Amino acid sequence: MTAAPDLVPVGPGHLDVVTTLHGMCFDEPWGRDAIVAMVAGIGGFGLLALNPETGAPGGFVLARVMRDEAEILSLAVASAYRQRGWARHLLAAALDESATRGADSLVLEVAQDNAIAIAIYRRAGFRVVGRQANYYTRDGTTIDADIMRIEAIAQRAVR
Repeated sequence: MTAAPDLVPVGPGHLDVVTTLHGMCFDEPWGRDAIVAMVAGIGGFGLLALNPETGAPGGFVLARVMRDEAEILSLAVASAYRQRGWARHLLAAALDESATRGADSLVLEVAQDNAIAIAIYRRAGFRVVGRQANYYTRDGTTIDADIMRIEAIAQRAVR
């Protein structure tokens, strides 16, 4: 693993960057308006991962907290920054921020064929609690999603 990214809260000046990164990382990218709605919505927050040497953006996490439960809406790392532990740093920061905002658990959906992401989530303590049929579409094919959850996030650390 190389140097950890610098993590900054997503603000109005970062929305175009997050939209561009989302488009680079997902087959069905969200538009700027959708990302604005997520970050600005009740309980919403985002964190942007920046290269500590150059300041270049390389990943993000978007999440929201509703009462005592948080949800990761999207987490992505650009291909140039993968295999550096950045996803784990973003996940850890999202867990920390969610706990700070009062969440005791966190839930997310992940494509069942995304073995790397599933391994990261399992290592962090997430467990599969359900399945969402035909949740994602990639190259015209639908893919089921695992619904994963972690409890007692204030007492956990992502490693």
